[in-house]
Amino acid sequence: MGESIFLTGLPRSGTTWAAKMFSFSPSVNYISGEPFNPGFSKELFGYDWLWYYAISGQENEEFSHNLKNVFNQSWTFEDFKRRFQFLIKSDNKNIKPYLRIVKLFYFYLCRNNRVTLLKDPTGFFSTEQIHALFNSKVVLMTRHPAAFVESMMRVNWVFDFDNIYLQKHLKFQLEEYWDLIEYYAQNSSSVKPLDKHILIWNIYHHLIFEWSNKYKDWTIVSHEQLSANPVSEFKQLYNKLNLEYNEKVKASIIDYTKSSNETLPANQVHQIKRNSISVTEIWKQNLEQGMIDEILKQTENNFNRFYM
Repeated sequence: MGESIFLTGLPRSGTTWAAKMFSFSPSVNYISGEPFNPGFSKELFGYDWLWYYAISGQENEEFSHNLKNVFNQSWTFEDFKRRFQFLIKSDNKNIKPYLRIVKLFYFYLCRNNRVTLLKDPTGFFSTEQIHALFNSKVVLMTRHPAAFVESMMRVNWVFDFDNIYLQKHLKFQLEEYWDLIEYYAQNSSSVKPLDKHILIWNIYHHLIFEWSNKYKDWTIVSHEQLSANPVSEFKQLYNKLNLEYNEKVKASIIDYTKSSNETLPANQVHQIKRNSISVTEIWKQNLEQGMIDEILKQTENNFNRFYM
């Protein structure tokens, strides 16, 4: 069984950007498709499930086989063949899913000893199960609540709480929030997007705090922390995760985070090459003080655990 790192956390917390910074290491195989994201999983891995799926332990043998393939890089030629056949039958004209499978096939042929890196904020609710099944090293990312809200608003994303409510096995972990989850799921059209953003931020940070006490070897890092000092912070993370770090890696991180890079444009979902420091200030420019005060009021308990 090869080593793996599972990078997850709050949506819009910079997991895609952080994964790119980790991918510069010569000791990493970065699997860019998100295994728990329905937009990738069916085409790339053969899964068809809810967004934000939480492993329950009741999954069938095919699910277990495919998940093992992903985290252990234990693919067979037949697995790749089935994925290509699925894409062809679905008449998919987008070249990216084909290229992802080719990349996985390359990793399969190389049979190298690199660490498998998987990034997936939609797999957050399965983090404990993934760690238990594959002994994956876990990296959890957080973000200031006002910055998260601004980012969600800027790209016009709203969380659908049916994705949690329909998974009743999550109730035990989220009992404190379950009544609100149920109400938001059943009355989605009447709930303000701001309230949805605040609830999902609280849910994620509640679980991250619980896990931080339970799993002392897991790594928790904030978007702000990495953005403010990307070279030193990523070097520390490389060392902690036993990833090879060299001058070429350092130069790549500098190139992708330097101040001459562009700040995130409006409505752009991802900009990996960025002025990392300026990104942390966007919310202060775009949110009115009244909204900031409301966000901080409704996230106070969890906020104080991470930002005080």
